[in-house]
Amino acid sequence: MTKSLYFFLTKLMVYKPTKFQGPPKSGGGVVPECQICSKCGHTTVNCYFRNSNTSSPVSSSTIECQICGKKGHGALDCYHHSNYVYQGSPPPASLTALAAQASFSPDAVWIADSGASHHMVPHMTTMDSASPCTSFDQVRVGNGEGLRIDHIGSSHIPTTTSSLSLSSVFHIPQLTANLLSVYHLCRDNNCRMIFDQFGFSIQDKVTNRVLFHGKSDHGLYLIPCFIPSSTHVDNKQLKMAFLRQQIHSSLWHRRLGHPTNEVVQLMLREAQLPASVKYFQSDGGGEYMSHQFQDFLSTHGIVNQISCPYTLQQNGLAERKNRHFVETAITFLTEASMPDKFWFHAMAHSAYLINRMPSKVLANKSPYFWLMQKLPDIGYLRLFGTAVYPCLRGTNSHKLQPRTAACVFMGYLMGYKGVLCYNCSTQRFVISRHVIHDESVYPFKHPSTFHSNILSYVSPSLSINLPSTLVLSSETLVSHANHPSSSPSRREFSPAAPSPLVPPDASSSSVQPLADSFPVSSEEHMPPIDHCFTSMHDSTTLDEPSTFRVASFSPAWIKAMEEEISALTMQGTWCLVPRPANTNIVGSKWIYKIKRNSDGTVSRYKARLVAQGFSQEAGFDYDETFSPVVRHTTVRLILSLASINGWSLRQLDVKNAFLHGDLDEEVYMKQPQGFEDSSHPEYVCKLQKSLYGLKQAPRAWNAKFTGYLPSLGFKMSHSDPSLFVKISDSAIVVLLLYVDDIILTGSNSHVIQEDLGPLTFFLGLQISYKSNGDLFISQQKYAKDLLVKAGMESCRSCPTPSKPHTQVLPTDGEPLKEPSIYRSIVGALQYLTFTRPDLAYSVNTVCQFMNNPTEVHFQLVKRILRYIQGTLHYGLTYSSSVPVSLSAYSDADWAGDITTRRSTTGFVVFLGSNPISWQSKKQGSVSRSSTEAEYRALANASAEVAWIRQILADLHVFLSESPLLFCDNMSALALSSNPVFHSRIKHLDVDFHFVRERVQRKDFLVQYIPTDDQVADILTKGLHSP
Repeated sequence: MTKSLYFFLTKLMVYKPTKFQGPPKSGGGVVPECQICSKCGHTTVNCYFRNSNTSSPVSSSTIECQICGKKGHGALDCYHHSNYVYQGSPPPASLTALAAQASFSPDAVWIADSGASHHMVPHMTTMDSASPCTSFDQVRVGNGEGLRIDHIGSSHIPTTTSSLSLSSVFHIPQLTANLLSVYHLCRDNNCRMIFDQFGFSIQDKVTNRVLFHGKSDHGLYLIPCFIPSSTHVDNKQLKMAFLRQQIHSSLWHRRLGHPTNEVVQLMLREAQLPASVKYFQSDGGGEYMSHQFQDFLSTHGIVNQISCPYTLQQNGLAERKNRHFVETAITFLTEASMPDKFWFHAMAHSAYLINRMPSKVLANKSPYFWLMQKLPDIGYLRLFGTAVYPCLRGTNSHKLQPRTAACVFMGYLMGYKGVLCYNCSTQRFVISRHVIHDESVYPFKHPSTFHSNILSYVSPSLSINLPSTLVLSSETLVSHANHPSSSPSRREFSPAAPSPLVPPDASSSSVQPLADSFPVSSEEHMPPIDHCFTSMHDSTTLDEPSTFRVASFSPAWIKAMEEEISALTMQGTWCLVPRPANTNIVGSKWIYKIKRNSDGTVSRYKARLVAQGFSQEAGFDYDETFSPVVRHTTVRLILSLASINGWSLRQLDVKNAFLHGDLDEEVYMKQPQGFEDSSHPEYVCKLQKSLYGLKQAPRAWNAKFTGYLPSLGFKMSHSDPSLFVKISDSAIVVLLLYVDDIILTGSNSHVIQEDLGPLTFFLGLQISYKSNGDLFISQQKYAKDLLVKAGMESCRSCPTPSKPHTQVLPTDGEPLKEPSIYRSIVGALQYLTFTRPDLAYSVNTVCQFMNNPTEVHFQLVKRILRYIQGTLHYGLTYSSSVPVSLSAYSDADWAGDITTRRSTTGFVVFLGSNPISWQSKKQGSVSRSSTEAEYRALANASAEVAWIRQILADLHVFLSESPLLFCDNMSALALSSNPVFHSRIKHLDVDFHFVRERVQRKDFLVQYIPTDDQVADILTKGLHSP
């Protein structure tokens, strides 16, 4: 190292005026007396009035500083008076003795290095965990020397709020300082590091919150390995507000609603003229054009000015200020992680603060000053959304009730000299004058920490009867000297739409009394009070690593990778060959996935070696890629038959399914990371079997599996290539294939490959078994995950997925800036219709705007999500006591699309009383009459019924009666059976006439049903709630 890491603090002393405490103990007892102000305790050199115009005959403008060369002050008053680095001289020995030693030793700081490939430390004491390095890798330094790596581990950098994790830390004893890799720090913590000549800052990418900041020191950017309990503050940091206690301006920046630094400094130095309103400008809204309001304006002599239609710029001042309110409110809600239902209180608090902020257009004065002719008092301002504890003494029904309750600070109310608090347990608002603030806790951001901290605010005079085996130390009960003893003035009222702070399935501690809202353990197991509020949960084992290096430190992932390599070796997936010339080499990558059960618990750790098939070239190393998958109707049909016949359902998973497929093309791949052949590291893998990630892998696996099943006696269905049936005597075995997931059922099922037990969770479907043999199929977990993905897990529910008689055009609204979010959510909604036919029409409607979605279309999607929020428990119940018969309901909404005037087809098919197939789809052409539209819908339903009959025939299930088709249009029924009306439908396509042939052959029967009993009506239009 060419530069020394030991430096003195440049700004050492914070001067604080104190009273004279009497003569010193040594020095003869002489008390100095100032010759300027005649006061004792200081000399002329340090007198406050030294440079005052009234005390000094020399004007301060003529004084020139001997340190910085600027006029207006002397050397003793210079800002750089104690900055010996600026002066270019070492500090005197007398000051060195007063200074705290700087923590710039090699073991106490990290040196940020943008050229370091990894974090490196010379001593293991800096590391949290470490394991010996088994490889022979070396670290190359600037002179070309290779340094040996002894250990690899992890560490962290503590900050004021959390900590920055450091992974892949190398222990290199030859180093003399801790080197911090900027790349790994930003990658592992999703942050950015900003440098300039004065210092640096570490900023969170998502919230833009500054996690850590520091100064440059002799060209180095130093980060302490630990945060000392007390730090020295330089002169620049002395610009603080002193309101009973010393508070940093960064805290005031957050209290004031995140304004600019200039506004903060102005408000900290000063805190607005009585005036009457002369003009009132508005956009002509109805609330401003009423006769009552107009009479009020005219009575007070106020001129009403109205903006021209569609000319928002004429009212730009109000528009910009409204934007200022909204953005400030969003900042409050985001920082406190509060739900959107508290938007009103965030907006009200924003207006309260903005009215007290100085503005450049008001000569750096606030609106409050110009109205009230006095500076606003800002000493009582606190962070919005933080914890607050109001005094409840005057409203308690008996003396044993808690004296306070944990609440959330919601701002201030006009007309009250108090604080608005929200009680999360009772879901009520409280107005109280006597409160205690805790600005370090955001209840909605950390609910568990919030409730655990309640113990610190219980008055020591509060009596709680506890069992004799439970002991609370006196240290846990903290007394607050500023807690008022007088009775508070307090009111309670219920919010418009209360909702709990935590979800229903979470712990119920938030709604219990105070004495039961925190756990109390026995004395020998009571943790130290210092650790009660800083405990951290280590969840690294439940994370899915993104790289091999991270996974290599976990025994669970190492075992999963070894199992994958073992399976690949057993299957003979590849052989090592020299790298061929002029050949495309496909890369490889490890993918890690935690398989979970339907209740969220971990099932197993799965590591998958994936070929990077994006580099494949069509025609050279792959040809066909199509692979069939099972239809949803087939899955529902098999589940319904299993319920009716009492068949057991088994779930199977073929391990490394794609490895069984044979490759017809020559494909070469790099050796897997971490498992390279030490004797031939330059060789490549020539793939002999298909591998995950290859474009032709699904097709190769499907061909292999479907070619193997006939040897076991299975026959492929002619109607669905993913359905296989085995008939032996009176027993039947049915197999459904979806890539590598298999459903096996029948009267004599057998286990193939790995048996995962009874079918409970398959492709996002949750199957539960009732005592009477019925099956209940739902997608509750999938729906919850979808709400979380859309950010609407706490939204308010609505009774229907779409409004009735609502017509939306493709051009309504402004186009979305990020249409990919719309497409992703709508695509996920399509799969949710697997078990939710009530969503079919609404989802089909929003799917029609995928090309260019707008804000209006996104509102339709949000309504569907709100409906899902209130119907998470909905699903399909397949009854076991129903006859095996087919029936279908067909309906159409004639010319329902106002853009193209095409009709909407809807039908649903039942096996007994179990729905197994449904559809809501816009017709391909315009129908000239409602009869034609109904006839087209009837034809589609007929085709579906005919296909289901073929599936049943492949399963050797024969119907005793012809299927029934119900339609509520008499003319369509007549067309399907009466050839006299043939002249009316010459313009229809010939393929729709097979309905008549099927009816004449008695393949199925058509029957009229009244519209009130039409089941398929919900699939063609939006309906009212029941």
